[in-house]
Amino acid sequence: MNMKTAAKFKKKQDKPISSLAEFPKHSVNKFLINFYGNRFLKHLAILFSKVSNLIKKFRKMNRQYLLPFSIGILLILGPIVYLTIFKSESVQAWYDDNWNYRVKYTISNSGSADSDKKVKFDIDTAAIITDGKLQTDCGDSRFTDINGQILEYYLDTVGGACNTNSTDYYVLVPTINSGDTIIYHYYGNPYAPNGTNDSQFTQDTFSPTSLTSASSETGKGPVAYWKLDEGYDKKADTKIEQQIEIMNQEYSTFYATWYNESWTRRKLITATNNVASELTNYQIQLTLTY
Repeated sequence: MNMKTAAKFKKKQDKPISSLAEFPKHSVNKFLINFYGNRFLKHLAILFSKVSNLIKKFRKMNRQYLLPFSIGILLILGPIVYLTIFKSESVQAWYDDNWNYRVKYTISNSGSADSDKKVKFDIDTAAIITDGKLQTDCGDSRFTDINGQILEYYLDTVGGACNTNSTDYYVLVPTINSGDTIIYHYYGNPYAPNGTNDSQFTQDTFSPTSLTSASSETGKGPVAYWKLDEGYDKKADTKIEQQIEIMNQEYSTFYATWYNESWTRRKLITATNNVASELTNYQIQLTLTY
């Protein structure tokens, strides 16, 4: 074969294929790369090429062993490819780490899309409060859409008060899809001010085909606050103090200003006066357990 003929032959061999009819003329990996031109399929083609090389090494094996081996390879690769292509679903980002818990709600709408409507959520807040995960007035409840946008809500204390097994939250939803709309209920922030609207919304109430909730999720949350003493001149003088605040189940939405930053811990003590009149200039004996 002269150089001119070899060049023509090489040029013909490098021609990319464009149909399944040309598949027998090419190896599996080259067919996938040229025909699809997709980065994922290129990697998949390389994987198939490696598997093909393994199969070649075992060609001398008896067919009764080769067939189970091939089936095993397919059983392993099949689910991986399926999950990679069809089941790649990212977890929705957390709205705010100061809220420790959230529940995903799915509003199903079999009709046409709607907008600017309030949707009623019946939530068992009594169980959440008993677990110490929600303020006793339900004030740390927050609702967001799938993008983390805060939604206004109104807690109907007459129809379904807080700390009951059927607390009525009316959430103002800007867009209700035809199909499913995802809403998140966040709670578990003892420092949060009350987030409920002062009065009921004037918008119409939307009645979904169904409203389902998923299991409660737990966020990362602020576990500890670390204070770095900036009054140092050398690395050896660096001082880190651990300041961890242990919460009680009965949350308060008001916290006094810290007395002095040199003190890293404090304990809230409540003195109850059972006498009718106000007392002044009295000593109080305290027995503290830590």
